[in-house]
Amino acid sequence: VDTWDCGLACIQMVIDWLNNTSSTTPEEQEEQRKWMMDFVKAKSLWTIDLVMLLQNMLELNSNKLTSSSYLFCSNRFGIDESYNHLHYYKDAFSDDQIRVKSLFEKAEQQNLPLMQVSHMSLNILIDLVSRENVVAIVLLDNTIFINSM
Repeated sequence: VDTWDCGLACIQMVIDWLNNTSSTTPEEQEEQRKWMMDFVKAKSLWTIDLVMLLQNMLELNSNKLTSSSYLFCSNRFGIDESYNHLHYYKDAFSDDQIRVKSLFEKAEQQNLPLMQVSHMSLNILIDLVSRENVVAIVLLDNTIFINSM
């Protein structure tokens, strides 16, 4: 669907999991999707958009959720210049550069849990998600799959 994004779908599933509300109606899910897209205010999403959205949703739902936290890990805190030719980013790439830089600055000012890692082994990821009440959103660059074939 042109108006939806897998990252937003992941955030929605995590929030539903935290709220223990897997039985939301399709209308409620659609309303939440629209709210999320309005919050992000961009068609081309970067992972920092998801971090800021998750942070906002956790703050909005803090009275309904048990103590929740997250750690955002990425190999880059900014835009990968090589993405400027990809169709998904092409139309808004220069605007995205400014927006993403601003969001990372805002995240740092708010002391959000950000960690830059060049590589995370599968064993470390398995160790993290095997703990009780832990969920991981793992977004990979498609070139990782293409280059591994």
